[in-house]
Amino acid sequence: MNFKSPISVNTETFFPCNITAFRNDTNPEKLNQSIIDYVNEESEKNPDNKKFSVGGKGWHSPINLTDLEYDWCFDLKSLLLHASQAHKQGPIEKAFVECWAVKLEEGGYSNYHSHANFNYSGVYYVQTPGECSQTNGAISFPDPRGSHGTMNEMPTIAFVANAGEGLVFESWMPHYVTPYHGDESRISISWKILLKIFFMFHSAKS
Repeated sequence: MNFKSPISVNTETFFPCNITAFRNDTNPEKLNQSIIDYVNEESEKNPDNKKFSVGGKGWHSPINLTDLEYDWCFDLKSLLLHASQAHKQGPIEKAFVECWAVKLEEGGYSNYHSHANFNYSGVYYVQTPGECSQTNGAISFPDPRGSHGTMNEMPTIAFVANAGEGLVFESWMPHYVTPYHGDESRISISWKILLKIFFMFHSAKS
């Protein structure tokens, strides 16, 4: 039977969760070793830093690593900006960046959290012992629709930490790190970026 619909409709897909994986192809060993030396030294000098989401036997650096006056900090900022641009699929001309290191030892983990009020977030792995797996020290992304019990809920996605590799994702995406168990420290770099237009608006309000 043909009939004229009494309504107008426009169906769109929401909550696409793109995650970009990347690999450092420019001498990752040199950059990683410089970060490892810095993290080990600072975690010994300042073992009681604020831990934010990190729990158990874990250490969280200050959030200013791309602002320090070390050569490796400039290389790190270039790496994370290139990775973030690849995820954005466009240039990032001006942005506010917060960047920090996380060192996990036996039993260390990161609680379920997101990075509100930023655009993109990422992680870069610096030291990843062989024990790391999809169930050991893995960054994990649960389906954000899961809390509402939808029929289309997907399983949690977990990524194995591999040195010299990393991920970029939307800052609103909830994530956590499963407890790490191993003899050697698991060290990673995390960051979040606020883009130019949002940064200018934020600064005007401050």
